[in-house]
Amino acid sequence: MKASRQTLSLALGFLVIVASYVVVRWEGRQPFPDGCDSFGYMRLAQILREAVSSGHAPDYTIHHPQIDALRTAFAASSFPVAEWSEALAPQAHHDNPARGTIGIQYPPGTGLVLAPFSPERAPVRYSQSLVILLFLFGAGVLLIFYRRGKTEAALPLVFAAASTMILCDTVKHYSYSIQASIPFLIVGLVLLARSRDSKKARDVIVAAFALSLACLCRLPIVFHFVGWFLLAAPSLRWIFAGAFGVIFGAATLLYNWHVTGNPFTPTYGPIDNAAPSLSTIGTNLSYYFVGGGNQFVWAVIVMTLIAIPALAKSGRWKNGVLPLVALIGVPLGYFLTHAIHWSYYMHPTWLSAVWVLALAASIDLPKFSKRFATGIVVLGSVVILTALPLGKWTSHESHRTSSISESLIPTLHDDRAWIWSDFSSGSFWYYWKKPSQKMNFASPELQIWTEAWIRSRGDTLYIVEDSDSMKRARQRLEEQGISFEEAGKALGYPVYRARR
Repeated sequence: MKASRQTLSLALGFLVIVASYVVVRWEGRQPFPDGCDSFGYMRLAQILREAVSSGHAPDYTIHHPQIDALRTAFAASSFPVAEWSEALAPQAHHDNPARGTIGIQYPPGTGLVLAPFSPERAPVRYSQSLVILLFLFGAGVLLIFYRRGKTEAALPLVFAAASTMILCDTVKHYSYSIQASIPFLIVGLVLLARSRDSKKARDVIVAAFALSLACLCRLPIVFHFVGWFLLAAPSLRWIFAGAFGVIFGAATLLYNWHVTGNPFTPTYGPIDNAAPSLSTIGTNLSYYFVGGGNQFVWAVIVMTLIAIPALAKSGRWKNGVLPLVALIGVPLGYFLTHAIHWSYYMHPTWLSAVWVLALAASIDLPKFSKRFATGIVVLGSVVILTALPLGKWTSHESHRTSSISESLIPTLHDDRAWIWSDFSSGSFWYYWKKPSQKMNFASPELQIWTEAWIRSRGDTLYIVEDSDSMKRARQRLEEQGISFEEAGKALGYPVYRARR
């Protein structure tokens, strides 16, 4: 009993340290709707707040006379739709020809999670709340298992909770959808694992609902489905598949119809919908597995290799190898052949694998190898503790405010002022409902044509140099004889005005 009490104290202390560290780090951050993901997910929450305030249904499209005029001009030109559908809209949005509107590309779940929190600090407050919930979960499991005299059996779940806290910190501001999906992923995995013992249809139906919400927060999580299917009790797998298909399928089709005008047209743009390509495998392998900041990834790989022999010999988890392999293998196969890569794309997969391993180690003890459970805890703790100081923990968040040069304020309310920008294009809409075109997505020919069209109307073009591609766009126009003058700063970026 004394040893169990010491284990309980050490584990609780470990949770307190990790949770405090992550909560404090998030407090020092200032979320900013900059770039694609940050703006897109904060915009989803803004849409829901506006809908509640106005008493109307949420509208996930953008409407503005300036955008309508430019779309009409593009449609009448010789340029194909694929060349201007992205350029017409701010970050995280693109044109949907079937509906004739600018639609957001992300599913609505993350907005639903962030909307209840304060608009300027929603990602911070939600992430801190999630860490506190994970701490309470870990502490609760420890106390329950301690009362049963099986404190050590709770340690894998404690490690899983701590790993999730660390993951909440590492994704920072890049994609709030990962944090939003985490509670739904955990609930779904726990219920699927529980169904192996309970044999109750209720467990897999609720799991299907929770995992559908996870996918509606972050769509690529749907690639975990094969692993989920194999994780459920064999007699309940098709009930789970049917429930998931109905819930997730109906929600997705309805949302697609609202945004794109066609239930079978995805909300994501052409770049994200590009077909898989074997040519990207080499580059993506290096990107996801080589280089700094990948301690968590390699921890999961090592733990999986340790787990497979133990799972194969385990009682109720005898068939646990295949779900684990599918849970990792299917998403990995997709992202290795996907043209776009970001380090956090695979985070939900690695996290899910950690929870499956932890559940296997905790649920099936004492039949499950105690040595394996101890190995997970030791290895995981070493990785977490080394990742804290050695990983890329520098806060990259912008501390820019929504301030703007006084000389530029009139442009925000003048429909004859046109703004081209890249990373800040969403910020103009988020704060002032001012459309801004990310013309760096357009060809040089379309950039030159659009500037001439703006000039022919007697309007003024402003270019915000918030990326190298926007700088090149300005230089390209200067080569065509268009001169620019400095007009001030917007959101911390220099702004240039075209002289007429």
